[in-house]
Amino acid sequence: MAHFSTIPDDIHRLIIDELFYKDWLPANVKKNLYLLAINHTWRQLALPLVYSKAYICYGKDGTQSDTDNVLDTTIELIPHGNLIKDVFIKLRYHSNLIPGLDRVIELLGCGATRLKLVMKPTVDKGDGELNTAELAQAADRLVAALPSVSVLDYAGVSKKSATGVLLGYIAGRYANQLTALTSNISFATESTFTQLKTIDFVKEYPDQVQKINPEHLTKLTISNSCPTMMWGNFQLHGNGGDIVFPNLKQLTIHNLSNSSLHYFQFRLVFPRLASLFIFGTSPILSQLKLPTYLESITIKTSGSVYKQLQDVVLPTADNIELSDIWESDYQTLTCMNRLLRNGGKKASLSFYNPYITITADQLTCEHFSILLLHARVNISTLLEIVKLPNLHTLTLYSVINSSDEDILELTSSLDPFTSPIKQLALNYIDCPHGLMVKATTSLVLRMPQLKRLTAHQIDDIKLDSYVSEYPHIAGIKCLFKPVH
Repeated sequence: MAHFSTIPDDIHRLIIDELFYKDWLPANVKKNLYLLAINHTWRQLALPLVYSKAYICYGKDGTQSDTDNVLDTTIELIPHGNLIKDVFIKLRYHSNLIPGLDRVIELLGCGATRLKLVMKPTVDKGDGELNTAELAQAADRLVAALPSVSVLDYAGVSKKSATGVLLGYIAGRYANQLTALTSNISFATESTFTQLKTIDFVKEYPDQVQKINPEHLTKLTISNSCPTMMWGNFQLHGNGGDIVFPNLKQLTIHNLSNSSLHYFQFRLVFPRLASLFIFGTSPILSQLKLPTYLESITIKTSGSVYKQLQDVVLPTADNIELSDIWESDYQTLTCMNRLLRNGGKKASLSFYNPYITITADQLTCEHFSILLLHARVNISTLLEIVKLPNLHTLTLYSVINSSDEDILELTSSLDPFTSPIKQLALNYIDCPHGLMVKATTSLVLRMPQLKRLTAHQIDDIKLDSYVSEYPHIAGIKCLFKPVH
């Protein structure tokens, strides 16, 4: 066996990287310090990793006085400030955030490029009285201590007016160098963001952000809480007043209505978009100019919105995933089938209405790969669904009884068809126990690629006796849930 000191550094690095806790939890950051105590080699190799993240916490939950707060940090920042890349500041304060922030700033002075802020008052009255001059000066002090920040994360900040003003000043000071900005609260700044590549405004769009240059954006996440005037903050490019995002690769939209776009009478143009995610009650697709091909399209919305999209033709995509939320009926299912017609390698459909019965002729898309149906499906329909040539995952929440002829067809011969399904989940409703066992067994024998089987109410099914004739059964992971 080789001596520890003769092991190449590359091997040591692989081991250290495997043991290293990569998240922000203070306890895990402190655990990483143990890597420095193994030997001299590990200390040299682990030091840049261990000191790459700094977690600073000021204050305690329930503190009743600003003077009673305590300052805790996971590592000694000053000796190794040049190694720090990420700084996480959690600030809990009673009524005035500035004293705590100044205590934190005293520890800083490093070249960190990522700053995550969590600021929350310990009492309901919030930030108290703070004038804008004090907040601007506090922002200046923080930016002076962390001059190289390019990634700014406000996702954990409580919604308070004074806090929003401070965050606006901080973001404004970094405006010319920020490449990523995340926030769940509103803040104000008059600066122009010229280098942003990633924007994530899931809950609120910042007020009074004067200009954002869309030229460098590669990822954009926005929500319906963004006010109507938001789109005017993007600098217009191209002809006809359209807003062009020439390099955007990923677009995520949460509950965004068309009204904000109709107000300005323009479209959003994405010539190089690769992934589109739409969640909630947004019929905004009619306002988007998309390329003819995307890697993936994911839409999760209500049945009523799908009906509004019945004439929309989606671009061709390798992966199209559609899910309904509520208000779904047969017309919804028809519209979803139409939207899936340009799917490529993967077409995924999730449909929810437990009160209607779906038949095979209502699933018109020819290239389904994933089907999740929270609707009633009888055994004759199940027979047709499992024959879909590209289907590899099938989940049926309500399989109901059908005619004796269907059962005879399913169980009389194993020759008529085989199924490509790899994952099968069935929940029988009001079916005789013997029928459930017989139907499931017959299906499994026809699925040579099946890897996972989940079935309710048939925990006494016996498949082992078929292994010699159907060896694929030995490789199936089964989960049989008994009736309760």
